[in-house]
Amino acid sequence: MLLIAASAGLRRAISAGPGCRWAPRLLAIAGAGFIGGGIFHPDPSGGFPPGTPPGASAISSWHGVLHQVSGSAAFLALIVFCFVVARRYRATGQRATAVCSVAAGVLCAAGVATGGGPHGTLTLFIVVSIALLWASFTTAQLISSATRSAPSPTAAGAAPVNRYSRCSMS
Repeated sequence: MLLIAASAGLRRAISAGPGCRWAPRLLAIAGAGFIGGGIFHPDPSGGFPPGTPPGASAISSWHGVLHQVSGSAAFLALIVFCFVVARRYRATGQRATAVCSVAAGVLCAAGVATGGGPHGTLTLFIVVSIALLWASFTTAQLISSATRSAPSPTAAGAAPVNRYSRCSMS
């Protein structure tokens, strides 16, 4: 729910420049995917829960499939968000921040790709946590910088702020 709320704040905060359309959308997709992954439980497999035989389950239930689809959408959206935001940082001359954003995306992608390995659950937890922390930092920074640079509506001669203006470029 917090990712969806953050996407609404980000949509209002960044009205132009790279990522103004897709960064908020990707955060909302990630949030919806995590909600779906939590609602639909996974099928027992690989020794989880305890007592389940090792290896993948031969049968997939509808809730197991929806868990996989929701989680995959959330992870993919989070990874792409990191790259979209890196493009925005690079365009504004914040090269070190862009590199950190790419690193968070690459780590998350590598962790998701190796999630089925021997320590896959721990790896997945760590890399998704890193990407979520990066998304939180980035969202807070972008909203904060937009708030600081926005003209005060009470300032003399300030044009009224159009909350519903469209993103001028993606």
